[in-house]
Amino acid sequence: MNSHPQGGCTCGAVRYRLSSEPLFVHCCHCLNCQRQTGSAFVINLLIEAERVEILAAAPQPVEVPRDDGNVQQIFRCPRCQVAVFSEYSGPGVWFVRAGTLDEPTRSRQTYTSTRDQRLVG
Repeated sequence: MNSHPQGGCTCGAVRYRLSSEPLFVHCCHCLNCQRQTGSAFVINLLIEAERVEILAAAPQPVEVPRDDGNVQQIFRCPRCQVAVFSEYSGPGVWFVRAGTLDEPTRSRQTYTSTRDQRLVG
């Protein structure tokens, strides 16, 4: 990856930068994600929390119940309430919402291209 992708919420109060490639990019279609996004799925970049640099206001954690009785943390902008990250299984790993990247399409192509090169070469 040549540059460090940046992203943030809709109003611009929360800003972040990824300092490395994510572990992987995935598309989740579970009912919890459908309810939280109001969509059929969400695209997440799984990355270590320490590799996400907060550049402006920090998103605020909100506990959200899951169908299995557990809770997860969704980090939202305190002003516009956009979900920026999720934390499902505990601290240390974040699911960055790909739609909050400044250039989500470019990043997806970069990660896919890098992954394919590792598989081929």
